[in-house]
Amino acid sequence: MTARKPFPRRIAGVDTRVLILIIALGAMVLLIGIPFVLALVGYVNVQNSPLILRGVSAAGVDLSDKPVQTAEIELNQRWNLEQHILLDDGISTALVSPKDLGLQLDVVAIATQAYQVGRSGNLVQRIEEILTARFEGLEILPAI
Repeated sequence: MTARKPFPRRIAGVDTRVLILIIALGAMVLLIGIPFVLALVGYVNVQNSPLILRGVSAAGVDLSDKPVQTAEIELNQRWNLEQHILLDDGISTALVSPKDLGLQLDVVAIATQAYQVGRSGNLVQRIEEILTARFEGLEILPAI
């Protein structure tokens, strides 16, 4: 049976407990720092993007990853031009456009509001809206 060598108390003149502490602290900094930096880069990317956040929709139209102008065009096309309302009084029915009834979606206000998701309010509100839109979806209420 051979005798085991004792664990060295010093390595290169430094106490081994100090070395273990330095390695543990370095690992903690990496485990916390890397996700923090990645989250910060993602947040800055969202704030500087010209596109509406993924997961944002309005009046049933998905506006994800679209510039505001494209969102305005799509909303106008789908609601102000293509949408029809069925009127039924029990005797007769009629299919009319919202414009025939004096209704028109304010596509500029809706697209602007969709773009503001995750970009207005305090930091906590912004992050909450970004995560909600991304993982649950966020519907903007129509403005007429």
